[in-house]
Amino acid sequence: MEKATVVKNALVPDMDSGKWKRVNLLLRNGITEQISENVIENASDAEVIDVKGNTLLPSFTDLRTHVNLPPHIRNSDFNTLSVAAKAGGFSTVLTAPFAPFPIADSKHINTIINLSSAIRTEVIPVMSVTDEKGNLTDLEAGVKEGAAAVCSEGINDTVLIEKAMKIAKNLNVLFIVHASDSNPEPEDKGYSAYRMGKISTLSEDMSTAQAISLAERTGCRIHITCVSSEFSVSQIRRAKNAGMPVTCDTCPQYFSLTASDILFYGNCVKLSHPLRKQSDVEAIKEAIADGTVDGISTDHTPLSAIDKSYPFDKAPVGMLGLQTAFSASLSNLVKPGVITLSRLAELLSYNPAKIIGREVGIKVGMKTDFAVCDIDCEYILSEADLGEKDGVKNTPWLGQMMYGKVIGMIQ
Repeated sequence: MEKATVVKNALVPDMDSGKWKRVNLLLRNGITEQISENVIENASDAEVIDVKGNTLLPSFTDLRTHVNLPPHIRNSDFNTLSVAAKAGGFSTVLTAPFAPFPIADSKHINTIINLSSAIRTEVIPVMSVTDEKGNLTDLEAGVKEGAAAVCSEGINDTVLIEKAMKIAKNLNVLFIVHASDSNPEPEDKGYSAYRMGKISTLSEDMSTAQAISLAERTGCRIHITCVSSEFSVSQIRRAKNAGMPVTCDTCPQYFSLTASDILFYGNCVKLSHPLRKQSDVEAIKEAIADGTVDGISTDHTPLSAIDKSYPFDKAPVGMLGLQTAFSASLSNLVKPGVITLSRLAELLSYNPAKIIGREVGIKVGMKTDFAVCDIDCEYILSEADLGEKDGVKNTPWLGQMMYGKVIGMIQ
């Protein structure tokens, strides 16, 4: 039996014209069948969802989410991941290459696919370029088993990365770079250096330069994730202007927080990459506005209060992100006029999907997968909004006023 749903009073974007319109939609069996500014007459048997003038966007795609595979499920499992994703409007997430061990073989990829099949969130495996011993993984076998991309992280072996990029090029698969590396730490390190913004961007900048250079040599399509520094984003801009197949994303923390915020939030905002100077934040915002940055990712990392209670130098890096990406982006980019709401839709919905070879939209004939967003909502972020396990609340925005909220999903 066909399942029909009418969605009433939705504000939707027309990405071709940049205009917004209020419409009603007829959805049937997961496909958008009709979009009309008038009452839909031919659906008397349909379930009716009145979104009351709220904004409807294609559900979001996160290009970097940390998942935990058995037996490492103390802080988060796939069920809590799905709750967090739904709270933030995400229907699809790509894994970081560690879970927390390298996602290095077919067994790991199959585990992710099987666990994902039992929840409402699609979790797409991303394969690590190296295994636990630092050896090149069998990328071809991993892609064959279902890895949608491969990722280099914490590696500065140029020969190995070039070899991996050549394989990715031949497989026509996306090569993701998290531009942290294994270079020696700068002399200025620790809490005080972090607080004063003295942690050098050199590691990220050199790793970004290396990735762009090797991509140019190999012709490999690369995506640089979690960009946080002024110099790195300037390199990416030059590469894109030269016509190279390079895309990138950043995270809300890198356009909303600075290193000095560790005074207020402590270990909660000990991250990789670390928070940067105000000049870096402004450069990231400029790159978002001018189109250099293609997407917003979350680097979602659930960690317990116990984990984050260690002394600064021993505390693990990471913060939650899926639940707050829309609110943080609306608050820090759209509300101040840095970008439009349509541009935010590109950054969270359209572009991340395109980067992994998919198309999303609110059009007749396309898949039904929407986030319902109240762009005028003001709320205090609570632990109930997070949907995490007890004790997992590592977000700097807990207890703070947030603007704009995902109030539901239609899938």
